[in-house]
Parts: sequence; C-alpha cells; structure tokens
Amino acid sequence: MFHWHYGMAFGMPTSVGDLQDLSCSLLASKNNNDLSSYADGIDVLFATNTFHLKSPDLLAHLQRMILPQRLRAIPSLEMCWLNKYNRSQLQVLWDDPTTEDSELHALCRMVPQAFPNVLRLDITIICDIRPTGDDFPDITWATRRVRARTLKLSALAMEHSIFGPIERMLRTLGPGREFSITISMRAWEILANKHRVLYGSELKIEWYCSGIEGRFWKVLDPGNELGYWICCGDNQEMRVRPDCNMGLGAENVRNAEIQEAAQIMEDAQIAADAENAENAQNEA
Repeated sequence: MFHWHYGMAFGMPTSVGDLQDLSCSLLASKNNNDLSSYADGIDVLFATNTFHLKSPDLLAHLQRMILPQRLRAIPSLEMCWLNKYNRSQLQVLWDDPTTEDSELHALCRMVPQAFPNVLRLDITIICDIRPTGDDFPDITWATRRVRARTLKLSALAMEHSIFGPIERMLRTLGPGREFSITISMRAWEILANKHRVLYGSELKIEWYCSGIEGRFWKVLDPGNELGYWICCGDNQEMRVRPDCNMGLGAENVRNAEIQEAAQIMEDAQIAADAENAENAQNEA
C-alpha cells in the first residue's frame, strides 16, 4: 500500500509551485540513463500500487498537485472522507436534501474525473452519517412505533442524501470494478436491517464477527452486475461514551417508567385502531 502525503519524496512542498520546482531540480541533476530509470520507476509506482488518501487538503487539491496521467494510471484506491468530529459537513444535506453543494458531492465528482481507470475503490466515511434534526429524535427511550418510524426515516435520508451522490459516482465509473463503502456501525445496522426486511434470504450478506459486524451487497444494475459492498465500520458511540455512569441510576429508572407508560398508551392506541378498522370492514 502506498500512503500518499505532502512530504513524501519531495521534502515538504507547501504549494504546487514548490513541488514542481523540487521535481525539476531533482531531474536536472540526473543523466539521461538515470532520467529514464526515474521515469520508469514513477510509472511503476502509480500503475501497481494501492494509494491510501486521507488528508482533506490533499483530496481537495490533488488534481493540481499530480499530473493527470499519473492519476489515471492508479488501479487501486483507499480513501477516507469527511471529518470524524465535524458533523456540520453533513448538516447542509439534512437542511436541504436537494443540494449538490457539499463536500461529499465535491468528492463524488472528483473521483471519476481524477481516477477514471481505477479498478478497486474502497471509501471509508469516518464521520457518523445518521441524520439529525427534529424528524430524527433520540430513540434510546422511544416506544416501538416511534423507534420504527425514526429508523425508517433515517434509512431513507441516508440512502438519498449520502448514498445518492455516491451511487451516481459509481455509475459514472461503470461496471467491472470492485467498490466498497464503509460507514459507522450504527448507521450500517439501520441500513442492513432495512435491506434484510426488503430482500430476506436473497440479500447477499457476509459477517465478520458473530453476526454483529459485516457487509452486504447492494445491486445498482442487475444487467451488468454493477453494485457495491456496504461495510460495517467502527462503533463511534463507544468511542465518545463516558466510561463512568455513576449518578444516572435514578434518571434511567424515571426514563424507563416514562417509556413503559408511553408504550402502554401506544399499544392501546394500536389495538383501538385495529378494532375500528375491523368494525369498519364488517359494516361495509
């Protein structure tokens, strides 16, 4: 694997001009044989390695820093997108689901332009992609109906706002390649459950760890076998959850009592709705 960063091979260039100057000065000191070997080595470097790209600055300016023919030669890419601790990058998508002016959209446009010949593309979205806002309340103490509705809306929102631009990118690249998208564990569980309900035993799913972590295959075009793996990543809640929960016992008891009362009311309403529907059907 080839980890690509600013300082690699050229010292520490701070701009495209610096990188070009350094490259020229290095080349000027070589004789013709060395130049040929140098060029051949660069060709092999780009054409045979897996490049791992993580720096947001590098991703944003990559096409200005590296010759287009070098990028087009890359066969295998591993990329990390978006900042783990900055959910504002996605907030614009929740505020306006129709927008195409976001960091995610820019990255999805960049890949087919810069890497049209990539054969294996692995993208890890390192921030939590679950939607936020009034339509997506915390379901820790929610009733079954509220939980089900929120999870359904969350899956729809992620598929539209997050995977929509990603799937357009994959369609632009076309079939005959290996694609995988890794997302946080909680987001993955929501989407995996939805797809298991939709497709049942026909869903292609593979497990890494005792039926907890895994990946499932999403078909984009059955005709040409275009599709991609949606993979389970880290459980980010475990990383940010405080280790000590002392002092929360009374609050948790109250929340459980409130949840139980709300669930009783919800079950009664569901039963009443079912009875009314049955009576209406009998009277018809």
